[in-house]
This record gives sequence, C-alpha cells and structure tokens, in this order.
Amino acid sequence: AWQQERLAKFPVLFQIMANVRVYVAPPFAKLPTRLRAAPLAGDAARPRGELSLRRLPHAGSWNAHPGAWQRFAAGLRHRTGLRLNVEDAGESASAEDLKQFDVVHLTVRRTVNLDETTITALRAYLQGGGVLLIDAADGQPDAVAAVGPLVDAIAVGEKGILPADHPIATGSFPGGQALKDLEQRMGKRLGDGL
Repeated sequence: AWQQERLAKFPVLFQIMANVRVYVAPPFAKLPTRLRAAPLAGDAARPRGELSLRRLPHAGSWNAHPGAWQRFAAGLRHRTGLRLNVEDAGESASAEDLKQFDVVHLTVRRTVNLDETTITALRAYLQGGGVLLIDAADGQPDAVAAVGPLVDAIAVGEKGILPADHPIATGSFPGGQALKDLEQRMGKRLGDGL
C-alpha cells in the first residue's frame, strides 16, 4: 500500500507497519541507505574482454542512481565474462575524450539541457560509430519526454523503432535475453491497482 500511495484507502496497513518499524527496527540513522544486491547465481563466465563506458554529466540529475553501474558491471562480468570499466566523470566531455569509450551513458531524470559543445561532441562520437545509451531514469514522464528533443538536437542517423530481429531485441548475444522474456522487477505499476 505504501509504494502505491494508498494511505487514504488502507490506513490500518500504514499504522501496523509504523508500529512494526518503531518496535522492531534499529534507529533510522542505523538503517542501510540502499538495498544489498542479490548474490550472483551460477558459475561465472570465462573472461571475454573489456568494455569502457563514460557517464556523461550535465546540469540536471545525471547521477540519479549512484553506484548502479558498478553493481551492473559485476553482474555483466559474472554472466558474460565482459569487464565493464565505468568512468564517472564530473566534467563536460569533448569529442576527443568520448572517442576513447565503447559506450557513453546519459541519464535524464526530468529535463536535460546539454550545451552546444556537448551536443557537437556527441554527434561526432556517434558519427564515428560510438554507442550512446540514454536512460530516462525510473521511467519518469518528464525524462521520457525530454529524450525526443535531445535525439533531435544530436541529429545523427534516422530515428525509428528497433526491429524485432535486432540482437538487442532477440537477446542473441552472450548473456542476452529476449526483450519479450523480461519481467518487471518492482512488481505491478502504480496504476495497476492491488
């Protein structure tokens, strides 16, 4: 009920959990700030190589989930054998800087306003064969809406829908999984009810 903001409909559930929290849990300051990652299942894949990823800072909330890439890197290495080297840079990037990386990651939480120098650097990076991964953090509607104008501003290639037979969609790469087989990890969406 809490994650669905249903206090008005189910006040007793909130009261019960508030009592459990007060009587059982340690003081708030001693609680962990993040959940621990699930242990990695199965045998680790044999080493296959390395990928480099550059996170791209901007004036907005570019570090929406601190440490997420380090946790993802551990899982990627375990499942595929690929070592992911992540650079969390705190400065704007030049075209020359971006050329050193296999993937550039840009997180958008609400809005994104990249300066012309950064857009030009991204355009040159993509025209040179680079991969830009844009993440609308947590599926925030404002972030999703901000991605389209950003892609238009970068203006490289043609926009379109990923074909159903594309390796990203089919999962036909080491450790891949078909998109149709993916499940939501957080349970039902808020609007789906109980």
